[in-house]
Amino acid sequence: MARARWKPTPQQLMILQDMYKKGLTNPNSCQVQMITSHLSMYGKIQWKNVFYWFQNHKARDRQKVRKQQKQNPIPPPPPSPPSSSSYASGPVNCQLYPNSPTIFLHQVHY
Repeated sequence: MARARWKPTPQQLMILQDMYKKGLTNPNSCQVQMITSHLSMYGKIQWKNVFYWFQNHKARDRQKVRKQQKQNPIPPPPPSPPSSSSYASGPVNCQLYPNSPTIFLHQVHY
């Protein structure tokens, strides 16, 4: 039996899009865990849903940029730095955005 595809609630989608617009385009595993926890208040969601949403959204943005560059060639923007992922067990120092309050989490491995 095929699994049902995840469809974000309007609230979840609004929050995800807002985070992306504010510059959170490549969240690390700690940030994905925090976002998942927050979004679960608005409906069913799993860690992988958040991870793949950001991955797919970023890919679609790159496609739009490439399409626009073919129509109006302009120099590409500098690449964004890769996010670092920590796989250590125990408490993880995690900030959702720069200069936001620090939250300590116990990292869950999937």
